[in-house]
Amino acid sequence: MVPIMSGAMETQFRNMGITISDPVAFTDTFTEEFRVQFTEIVRVEMADALENIFTKEELADIVAFIGTPSGAKFFAAQGELTQIGSRIGEMAGARAGQDAAERIAARMDAQGITFTDASGKPLDALKLLRGY
Repeated sequence: MVPIMSGAMETQFRNMGITISDPVAFTDTFTEEFRVQFTEIVRVEMADALENIFTKEELADIVAFIGTPSGAKFFAAQGELTQIGSRIGEMAGARAGQDAAERIAARMDAQGITFTDASGKPLDALKLLRGY
């Protein structure tokens, strides 16, 4: 990741008229220093957020659960579960939108709500809602 980040940072500086003599070394140093501060900020902010959401007893329960093999596996899978949830949400939204398109179009017609293009030409609500 450092070569990609190094290239991006070098480009950003170049766009500002700045040349870095050793962009990889700069990126390495930047990353080392950034990571320390970033990690501490996230740790403190997450601790505050967790304390605002959970009681001390609940936090102790969570820590105990994460200390079990099942809890450790669940905790380790959070990234994957987030991705899966995102895909499911996207699919469900698309399917629900398609399924609801006819009902929405009928209600738009009943309420007198119309759609027009930039020139004022009327558009078919159902086709618009279905993405045609």
